Amino acid sequence: EKGKQEYKFLGVGDFKDRLTLAPKDLGCIHQDSLDEEYLLMDNDIVFVRSNGSRQLVGRSVLVDTQGEKITYSGFCIRCRLKSDLVNRKYLLGFLTLETTKQTLTSSGSGCSISNLNQKVLSALNVPIPSLGEQERISTILDDLREKYQRLQENHIKNINLCDVLKQALLRKAFNGEL
Repeated sequence: EKGKQEYKFLGVGDFKDRLTLAPKDLGCIHQDSLDEEYLLMDNDIVFVRSNGSRQLVGRSVLVDTQGEKITYSGFCIRCRLKSDLVNRKYLLGFLTLETTKQTLTSSGSGCSISNLNQKVLSALNVPIPSLGEQERISTILDDLREKYQRLQENHIKNINLCDVLKQALLRKAFNGEL
């Protein structure tokens, strides 16, 4: 739109099961201007702050802006670490633990909308081993995610093959070929 700037926009629907987000994954909005405070930076972690589904609250993604201007929904909350003592991937792994999600959502509530707030995030007790140990844990988690992804893909292929076999058997049965 004429006179308006284009910004990539991160909304709750963009989280899915992703751990990282790049601009290509996002839609756009057009604004006259936007306060710099609402622009994401590389390595920001963004959480689903509120949603009608408690299971979605607390989901988090690591942002890679790739030089693009990216903003985020009011249903999200941004975490910008000020220390280099925490490996972002390690922290993201910790945040995806079921027990961490339960901690994040146990005090966040509303009538029909579940919420997460800065107070809950600030009170989160994150174990912080040495950077070397964090890197080692992150590498293990990446390997496990990759293996899980392959298993999931194989499972889907097997289900599809079973469906094909079932259809072939049904076709033969109804054609009197069995």
